[in-house]
Amino acid sequence: RLWLGTEFEARSYPILVPHAASFGLIAVGIVAWHTAEAFRKPGINAATSIVLATVAIILMLGFVGGGEEGIAYGRVIGAAITLPVVLYVERTCFGRPLFAFWAANAAILTTVAALIGYIQTHAISVLEVSWHTLILTAVAGTCGFLAAMLLTRFLSRSMIADLRRS
Repeated sequence: RLWLGTEFEARSYPILVPHAASFGLIAVGIVAWHTAEAFRKPGINAATSIVLATVAIILMLGFVGGGEEGIAYGRVIGAAITLPVVLYVERTCFGRPLFAFWAANAAILTTVAALIGYIQTHAISVLEVSWHTLILTAVAGTCGFLAAMLLTRFLSRSMIADLRRS
């Protein structure tokens, strides 16, 4: 609404949501990717890339009848391949999947996302649509994110030191 108008907002939202989900799934897969690399198992990454790309392309082409949204959901389903790969890499490298690690991180990040969502939604609901509101909500969201990361001790001391140095 700010610069592209409500028509763009209405048409892009159904496409951007599944794309965000697919990028989130791929981001989770990055953990497995680096783990496999660290344990000198690059073949897992090569196989994952080939399978993920092949399945996603086939699904996107298969869902073309659903328009841009169908293609986006094809990509999400293809990206979901990363989840079993994460479990496989953890079992291969650590002897077992790290369910406690993922559960703890999911709980913290879900709480943080809810907090940021509340802060930004509240700020947007009481302020008029403007560039100032956009900047304010971005700053409020960033501050809320950092505060939540500090309060939950999600960031280690070394991470905080690295942030201060950068």
